[in-house]
Amino acid sequence: MSRNGAIYASPSRNDPDYYYFWTRDGALTMDALAPYLKSDPATYEDMFERFTNFTIKIQATPNPSNGVGEPKFNMDGSAFTGHWGRPQNDGPAIRAFALSRYAEYLRAKDPSKDLSYLYKASLPAQSPIKTDLEYVSHRWGDSSFEIWEEVKGHHFYTRLVQYKAMVDGAKLAASLQDQGAADWYNKQAFMIHRSLNDFWDSNRKLIVCTVGRDGGLDYKTSNLDNQVLLAALHAGGDQPGTFAPWDDRVLATIKALVDTFRPAYTINAQRPDLPPAIGRYIEDTYDGHGNSRGNPWILNTAAHAEAQFRVRTHFARTGLITINDLNRDFFNWVLADSGVANGLQVSNGQVLRKGDANFATVLNALLAQGDRFIERIRAHTPSDGNLYEQWNRETAASQGAPHLTWSYSSFATAYTAGEETRAIKV
Repeated sequence: MSRNGAIYASPSRNDPDYYYFWTRDGALTMDALAPYLKSDPATYEDMFERFTNFTIKIQATPNPSNGVGEPKFNMDGSAFTGHWGRPQNDGPAIRAFALSRYAEYLRAKDPSKDLSYLYKASLPAQSPIKTDLEYVSHRWGDSSFEIWEEVKGHHFYTRLVQYKAMVDGAKLAASLQDQGAADWYNKQAFMIHRSLNDFWDSNRKLIVCTVGRDGGLDYKTSNLDNQVLLAALHAGGDQPGTFAPWDDRVLATIKALVDTFRPAYTINAQRPDLPPAIGRYIEDTYDGHGNSRGNPWILNTAAHAEAQFRVRTHFARTGLITINDLNRDFFNWVLADSGVANGLQVSNGQVLRKGDANFATVLNALLAQGDRFIERIRAHTPSDGNLYEQWNRETAASQGAPHLTWSYSSFATAYTAGEETRAIKV
């Protein structure tokens, strides 16, 4: 993070030029750092304060999107005016819940602290969280570009982070006596939640990434994209039907992604002892420098490690796994691939409970599979630890932007999820 609070996507300034602040990437980084506030308040509060000040600056900066849906800015906070896929409506939503998390942390630490510089009830909005929440609440139904900045339409990832922004924003607004806003945000959350079912393909038994495409690339015919898993990790909720990583529909989609990417890359065949490196989508042509053939991405592979760990944590806490037609193939893949299940397979209707040997075996397999995805990352990481954007699909050489911030934050959240689930005994 620079002194002004900007976070670059990568220090690379040419081939590719990623030396910009992306709203989405910056917000995801801050959300990933939020758990460290309590352990090192001086360091991380300073980072959040600088990020807040930079947010206030760019929210007021005129830009080609004419609003907070502008995807990226120069590192000094001035507008990037070149051609780009805009607007991108995921960034304001993620920033809203990342800063809401910071505001709740400050309230818990000191209930008397004045938080109006983060959230002020007045309209038009005059504070960073309120500005983002108002944008999301009035624009969530709009078409926009997705996280890969290639396709314009209505996207599962964008819609789910918008849902989380509304839920978290409503809680914050209510706690700060802005009840009218809380009611409005809750109403929008209800409508967004209802619309999320539009992305479930019951015939293919997976969550599609986009509906209603109306611009951008037109060759993503599979509509199967790892951004669906990223959505579940970044914004899936604990309430039933809110697409948490352990939601049966998410588990079915994870299995479809693994089956798609395993045979796609030579490096997966070279290390069949490990789960596959994961790309963005099977039709991808972006190679980190231009358009040829897409590669596996570190952040996407780390997402699968995090998913295994978080699924294990959930079931370890609930103590119950019910096997059904949607999750059966996922669990059987984990059991067979992890190398720790001794041939165990599960079947529809089977109920596994805490205390059963088979329940413990499934949880052990999830932990082992998460570790194996981490090992896949380690196997292709150079000795200096530089996490690039991609690995070459044939040679595993690092490719694309070096020191990609999103690669580091994704690995960090995966590692943290692994440590959290390791602390739970079964």
